[in-house]
Amino acid sequence: MAGGVGANPMNQDRTHALLLAAALAAGYLVLLAPLAGQPARWRGDERFYADAAVQMRQSGDGFAIRYGDGTLRFRKPVLSYWAVLASYRLFGIGLAATRWPALAAGGLTVGLIYLVGLRFYGRRGPALAGASLFAMLALVYKLSLRATPDMLQTLFLTLSGYGFLGLALSARQRPLALALGYGGAALGIANKWLTGLLPPLCVWIWLRGARDRSARPGGLFSWPAFLLSLPVAGGWYLLASWRYGAATGFEFLGDQVGERLNLNPLHALGFAVRYLAALPVLALAGAQLMRTIRRSSWGTVGSLSTGPASEIQAADPPQSQEKPTGKRHAASVSPALPAVLVIAFALWGGYALAVTSTDPRYGQPGAGYRAALDAIAQQARPEDVIVTIAPYHYHIPMAYDRTRLPIYGYAQEEPLHAETSRVLSRLLGQPRNVWLITGGIQPADPSNGVERWLATHAYEVSDQWYDDFRLVRFLSPLAGMTTVAAASEFGDAQGDRIALVDVAWGPTVNTAGGGVRVAAVWTALQPVRAEYVPFLHLLDASGQLWAQRDLRSVGGYRPTTTWAPGEPIEDHMGLALPDDLSPGEYELVLGLYAA
Repeated sequence: MAGGVGANPMNQDRTHALLLAAALAAGYLVLLAPLAGQPARWRGDERFYADAAVQMRQSGDGFAIRYGDGTLRFRKPVLSYWAVLASYRLFGIGLAATRWPALAAGGLTVGLIYLVGLRFYGRRGPALAGASLFAMLALVYKLSLRATPDMLQTLFLTLSGYGFLGLALSARQRPLALALGYGGAALGIANKWLTGLLPPLCVWIWLRGARDRSARPGGLFSWPAFLLSLPVAGGWYLLASWRYGAATGFEFLGDQVGERLNLNPLHALGFAVRYLAALPVLALAGAQLMRTIRRSSWGTVGSLSTGPASEIQAADPPQSQEKPTGKRHAASVSPALPAVLVIAFALWGGYALAVTSTDPRYGQPGAGYRAALDAIAQQARPEDVIVTIAPYHYHIPMAYDRTRLPIYGYAQEEPLHAETSRVLSRLLGQPRNVWLITGGIQPADPSNGVERWLATHAYEVSDQWYDDFRLVRFLSPLAGMTTVAAASEFGDAQGDRIALVDVAWGPTVNTAGGGVRVAAVWTALQPVRAEYVPFLHLLDASGQLWAQRDLRSVGGYRPTTTWAPGEPIEDHMGLALPDDLSPGEYELVLGLYAA
């Protein structure tokens, strides 16, 4: 596939080359676009970029990178988060929109590699074969459907390599080549640190090995381009350190350097297996390299990094752009090769999707998380929100939430981060339903700080299981609730005595399908030995029961056995009104019973 740098078709028919590159990019996008919204492609790391971009979109602060619980996160630079945020602004929050930047980067990289091949080989056949083989790599396919920095980084590195290669093969420094070379490297540093330096380093090494003395490695450097690229490369790192302190730099270096130095051997083996997908291309390139060296009277080995895979090629150094020198040893490329590769690629992708789509972790219709979402869709109002404590299932509502309600994903933590409390307080600032979904977590779990906070500040109306997922409906607080002075005392034969000190409830006028909020203040008059459960009953004038709710005190987080004598316990309860409730006056009964 390789040979000397010949007459560059980019100079002969630039428009045709750019159109073909655009067609390759568009074809790649069209082929993979239907898979972008498939939860079966979900990888856990995607939630970091989705969580942070969602919070940026909802808070208006596009600089702070945060985990789902509001904690600042500086393990990766900001550029990839901004790409997802831009996609959310254009297309709305959703799983497919989370992956559009990576998919667009994959398509652009395929087209760009075709242009790199033209510039490096001077022939369309090898350039087309290189782009097709790159698109066929399993690693490239995966990264193009994954909301992580990797595919964007591949695009930036390829863009930089294309620019520096243009500088290497040109008699003078062209502004466009400088902009692409230095701009791509700067974006690579801003996206994933020092890997952005690989393209200029590889091109420089290639030029150093060239026997043609007209090839000057020094021609790659430009002071103006270098100085202009510095703010792009390092601006975010400096601003983050200035705004949040030096700890941001230590966290970033700990992730990018510390974890690599302490890499577990099994982890390293995993990386090796992951990159085995590049072996077919490396083998083809290596075979062609040996063939070229044997047949050429002087072969110069060059290396150009284009992303996840690196292709080692042989090339005769150019004498000039207009006059090709050296022999060409390009392998013939059948026109049917791209079509065969595309068909094989589509079949493999379809099979992989069919296998993984049956996994319950990715949301099967009518079960688990998706069943909970269906229940929300039947009852939710436009002002409602979803709070999820199932962060590794965040992709399911992003893909299948038909209501398009705002989603707030949090980790299982206690105590809550201050930012989490602020966000939840803002959510309760207007009348609405807050739909809490947890995955694999029991009610009143001590480590579930978000549920504890909602049980304390909101009013739980219902709690239902869907396989391993719970859907809990909360009502936000209501201003102007009716307060009733109470002096009731509850007791039993064992001597437990509990006093109802105060009660507030509302609204006094309601509609079918709505909800009633009740805030009761209890006090134990002496140590309580048994567990008691508060209840609400809604009765009509004839004594018929229309609705009821039994709920352990403070959502189960403060059982009566933990009440200290004289301690005021504020307990919030909600009662959902039936949809078929007739107009009229009803009696609301509050009481306790022994569990």
